[in-house]
Amino acid sequence: RAFDSVTKHQGQPMVVSISGSPGTGKTYLVNQIQKPLLEANGYLIRGKFDVRARPNSIIFLALDDFFARLIDEGRENVQDLIQRIRNTVGPGCRVLMNSIPNLGRFMEGHLGDNSDGAVGSASEHRLKYLLCKLVAAVSSKNEPMAIFFDDLQWADETSLEVITMMITEPDIKYCLFLCTHRIEENAPQRRMKRMFQTIQEQGVSVMSIKIGTIAKDAVNTMLSETLCLPPSICNPLSSIIHNRTGGIILFIMNFLISLNEEGLLWFNLSTRRWDYDIAGIQEKEVSADVVQHMSQRMKRLPKMIQYGLKLCSCLGASFDVNTLRKGGPKNDFDVEEFLPFSVEGGFLREDGQRRYSWAHDQVQQAA
Repeated sequence: RAFDSVTKHQGQPMVVSISGSPGTGKTYLVNQIQKPLLEANGYLIRGKFDVRARPNSIIFLALDDFFARLIDEGRENVQDLIQRIRNTVGPGCRVLMNSIPNLGRFMEGHLGDNSDGAVGSASEHRLKYLLCKLVAAVSSKNEPMAIFFDDLQWADETSLEVITMMITEPDIKYCLFLCTHRIEENAPQRRMKRMFQTIQEQGVSVMSIKIGTIAKDAVNTMLSETLCLPPSICNPLSSIIHNRTGGIILFIMNFLISLNEEGLLWFNLSTRRWDYDIAGIQEKEVSADVVQHMSQRMKRLPKMIQYGLKLCSCLGASFDVNTLRKGGPKNDFDVEEFLPFSVEGGFLREDGQRRYSWAHDQVQQAA
């Protein structure tokens, strides 16, 4: 509905703010935008903030990754986009290339020999201005865009200022801004709330969605559909799982996987249905923390997989296969074996074009 509003009402931008505890499915909800974006021939830019990130770096990294994907995918009919960037940003592209190297690769041969603006450094204000112009050039009526900022609670002051400028920039149209943030006592909220207030004061619509944990009945329905068993048979299992996981969907999924790996939940070939050891599950010790639970599960994996997960955790929220190859040892580490295993195990997610990202930031933290 929010995306339809952006594309149909003179392209006025809109913000969707999605909040919730870690593991409740915020990013999964955002990922549902990909289907309508694909149907509209649109673009998706995503950046994930980290408490350890350098100020203002995440926005540049998100744009750099976007242009890298455009190059790798070999998307057809990019000439219109190249022309829009050339007309809107002009020689300012050369300034942005210092922070967005793949913009230079994407625009190679299309900027001419004009050296005006090719100075190696620029004022902070000019960089912000050029960033807004670049985003305005990418998004259009025929090629709308969604920009996703994940874990916004960790965004620095400068990044929030840039995001505010983007959202309120009159030239940026046909763009939906998606922001997810945690509801935690230790997560900073003041700067982020001030940003949303400023945006609303300037007339931009903000839709707020709060995601909570799922109820016991929902857990029972999910188990019934997943295991193809009547709800009455799943009731004892769903009660334990809900009590142990607190209804956090990420925790529930990983708890089920660990039950299967430990032989407490299995497919019975004799009865041709799923069975579970209710006594064994009741005795199973479970950490109350998702990260600790994931760490315990990882410790049961083969040494090579453990090493690969630890290595990937150092590469950030996403990475490409070539980078992983360079970081891994020559012997005893098979990238082609490690990646499918990690995707199937629910640790990593394949983003296409040989790029991978963590299934969740808490999985990365556990690694």
